[in-house]
Amino acid sequence: MGYKKLVPALAVPGIALAMLGAPAASAQTSVQAAAPAAKAGAGGGTAEIQTRKGWACSKPKGKKFNISYDEARDSTTFYFNNHCKTKRTIRVVVKAGKSKPHQHACITVNPGTKGKKKVWHQGWDIVSVTSPKEC
Repeated sequence: MGYKKLVPALAVPGIALAMLGAPAASAQTSVQAAAPAAKAGAGGGTAEIQTRKGWACSKPKGKKFNISYDEARDSTTFYFNNHCKTKRTIRVVVKAGKSKPHQHACITVNPGTKGKKKVWHQGWDIVSVTSPKEC
């Protein structure tokens, strides 16, 4: 067998073996990368806590306006589900350091609407999230 025929004959099985070995190595890496994240959530640390809130509807009775959010450093995404037959609002109050708290955002949610809204608040901490009749 000549040199030109021998190189491809050896290269093809070598490439196939390398391809078979690569997924196993990447699978181990992803499992190892996921382990610290699980530990941070279980024992405290830097895992974020999701906040859920709900307010009763005036119409219909027994239904609720629900929100949930995870406060992050630069922005917070508010997830909402309005089971009410009236518009509802989400009022976000923020403050930085020793400054006075002030209204930063007011999100109006139409009746029967489910969705999300991102609020940017770089350098500010969320003080309260309420649902007044108007903002």
